[in-house]
Amino acid sequence: MINDKEYKVEVLSVLKEIEKTQKQSLALIEKQTKLLEDRARQSMQSVEESITLQKQALTRAKSIGLFAVPAIVVCIVAILYLVLKYL
Repeated sequence: MINDKEYKVEVLSVLKEIEKTQKQSLALIEKQTKLLEDRARQSMQSVEESITLQKQALTRAKSIGLFAVPAIVVCIVAILYLVLKYL
């Protein structure tokens, strides 16, 4: 049978092991938290860059549309003129 002193030593040993394991777990959680924060930051940067590029693409499309639509209309009018002139 285990005496009181041995019991206390055993309990203390178990508690120290629990404390060690908890510290290791906490360190791992902190490391994972930092990793998740970094990934979230990278994701936000990617989203912001994507939005910026999409805005640039829309601006370019509008610019092209402002030039292309009148040019197409002029070409159609010229074709109609030539067709009507030579019929």
